[in-house]
Amino acid sequence: MPDSTRLWCGPLVMLAATAILANGLSAGEVRMKSGFVLRGTPVEMAGLNPTTERQNNRGPIAQTPLWMVDDGVRRFFVGYRQVERPVNRGGQLLQYESFELDHVARSRDLTPASIGAFLSKTEFDEFGRRVVTLATERGPVHIHEGITRLRPDYVKVESTSHRWEYGLDTPTIPADILEKMLDRASDTDDHRDRKARVVFFLQAEMYRQAREEVAALRRDFPEDAAWADETDRRIVQFVALRAMNELERRQAAGQHATAYQFAKSQFPIDRVGPEAHEAAMEIVADYEQALSRRDRILFLLGMLEASVSDELIPRVRAMRAAVRDELHYENLERLDPFLRAEDDETLTAEQKLALAYSGWLLGSANALVDLKEAIRLWDARFLVLEYLRTDNRSLRTSLHTDLKEIEGVSIERIAALVGNLPLPLEAPPLEPGSVATIDVPTADGETPVRYSIQLPPEYSPQHRYPLLIVLHAEGRTPDYEVAWWGGSADQPGWAQRRGYIVVAPHYAEEKQGKYDYNVNVHDRVLESLCDVRKRFRIDSDRVFLAGHGMGADACFDIGFSHPHVFAGVVPINGFSDRYCNYYFENGPDLAWYVVNGERDRNALEENARELNHMMRHGVDVVYCEYKSRGYETYYEELERIFDWMELHRRATFVREWESEILRHTDADMYWIVPHELPDKLREPIVWDQPRRRIRTMQMEGKATVGNAVYIRHPGRSTTIWLSPELVDFDERVKVSVNGRVKFVGFLQPSIEALLDDLRVRGDREQLYWVRLDY
Repeated sequence: MPDSTRLWCGPLVMLAATAILANGLSAGEVRMKSGFVLRGTPVEMAGLNPTTERQNNRGPIAQTPLWMVDDGVRRFFVGYRQVERPVNRGGQLLQYESFELDHVARSRDLTPASIGAFLSKTEFDEFGRRVVTLATERGPVHIHEGITRLRPDYVKVESTSHRWEYGLDTPTIPADILEKMLDRASDTDDHRDRKARVVFFLQAEMYRQAREEVAALRRDFPEDAAWADETDRRIVQFVALRAMNELERRQAAGQHATAYQFAKSQFPIDRVGPEAHEAAMEIVADYEQALSRRDRILFLLGMLEASVSDELIPRVRAMRAAVRDELHYENLERLDPFLRAEDDETLTAEQKLALAYSGWLLGSANALVDLKEAIRLWDARFLVLEYLRTDNRSLRTSLHTDLKEIEGVSIERIAALVGNLPLPLEAPPLEPGSVATIDVPTADGETPVRYSIQLPPEYSPQHRYPLLIVLHAEGRTPDYEVAWWGGSADQPGWAQRRGYIVVAPHYAEEKQGKYDYNVNVHDRVLESLCDVRKRFRIDSDRVFLAGHGMGADACFDIGFSHPHVFAGVVPINGFSDRYCNYYFENGPDLAWYVVNGERDRNALEENARELNHMMRHGVDVVYCEYKSRGYETYYEELERIFDWMELHRRATFVREWESEILRHTDADMYWIVPHELPDKLREPIVWDQPRRRIRTMQMEGKATVGNAVYIRHPGRSTTIWLSPELVDFDERVKVSVNGRVKFVGFLQPSIEALLDDLRVRGDREQLYWVRLDY
């Protein structure tokens, strides 16, 4: 996006911030080191639940210094060590507009302390009333509710049949119903109420309704025309800001056709103002210039072919066809050296073509002027793709031999080439927005691993997409979970709008009602991930794991067991139990966003010890607790979750780490893979056995700046994977395993090792150059 657009957005962001007003809440905020911001009333806390003690030999919950931020609907808890200083506690109390609705309360008895799932609920009517049916231990309970206070940020809901009240985010109320409730709560003949309605809509970011209310106010109260004109000007600015933010999101999501049309059609001067209009037109011009560059590139490539020797023409023609098929808005820059050389009379046609075809493979910074050398690189590309596609070991050996014989093909060039390779496995034809099912064949011919998948709009293998792996709750299906996060083709959800690929592994049995900590679940999730990486263009540094109910329980287990795989984990209504009680120190670089209802079973008691410990030790954790709410899906939290994910990346090439393991499947950790593990790690643990003694086995890896590698693990042998980010291959390396020096000398990077690992994991963002077996 042009710099002028970003500069133009800045004042609007500040203007929008000053318009966020509060009633009874400080206009405070807590900013985390990741950049994630929590707004509400900040309060220092000793811990999530400092009075709770576990009765299962794991000791009391330690007091943890943290911040709680209350926004009226929910409380957020974050650790001190992840918070930037100073914390904005809020100063002057600014006022949210609010309106009251009267309902006759007929409190009968207490709502159960633990609130189960909503079996059903009616929509709020124009009076702000509805009926919800809750699942309880005594059976279904029908609860009559009424909205008693309307605020732009949330509405207060009180039961007229039970003693229960809580908050709901205002955007969850349909706009037409909200307007009818406002009609009943305000006096349309009073200009002060009419102004308050305008401010209410503005604070709620309901800009269409705000402009309509301003127009009606100007018509009915001419004496307030000046106020109406100034307010309308501000609304135009807010509309422009929101439109520009959406435009930027579409660009970041790789939805360039949508962004182009949006910039052309959604920024008329009369609706967004001259500044936003001008910024949008710059974006339109940038896209049109890119289209022109694309056409120019293809024309020049074809024209220059005529000057190439006859023996090279077939090769050059094939390379041009490949570039034509793969050319995309986001990879045009790989051909910048070629375009800059168009009028350079010191370069021959073959040298210019070499710049194009080598830059296409290696990136613009590594472009070459030797056409025959560029052709050899294309031969290497072909061999690498064949290597990644075959399961035949002897064929891979032959392909590797051919690769080594190509002049000028080093491991550095192979590593650069990998980032620009086409996908090795063919993807089935999928319609973006729809949900499809893919089967992954297994080597032993047994039941294939299966996952459901949804692609975002304008999916292109030339754009790197974040991946969201989602695990469904009991009573739900994988397709349901995909749609919950991504919506449908007709009604795109947040994942589609933000450009995420969503995958739901079929991890559970059809009628399974509880997560059973089966290691096969881990295999299904991780094998699904590896297959997706090979068929679709995934940014492996932005893979997130999320789930509901028993799927959230699985998220805790898988996240703690394989922390090096994910950028973040989002359990909703989940419990951290069993293995998690011993694994929560694994992966301190992994980020967590945990969502529960305050009255969802005993969720806080079950999770507090682990979360308190993680917060105290500086792990990036956000614990979100909905006040007085129970077992719900919490769809209203989605936008905030995606904002949080946008700020997080996987910690790659971690130099020093420690982990605890209780299962053999959890021993593949970071860059070491132990083998011949003790039988104890294959034996199932009887968790309900009284006075059980469970002892974990320790693993650790350390790669020092002095080029020493130290490994400790419980196996009899191990595989170690090393990369330039971990050791300097130009210097001597010392490798010690379980206290014994195994190697001292110079390590030789291997193309075969790099490709073998890439073939299995499909992870382009984390390449290993050396494999050691001891």
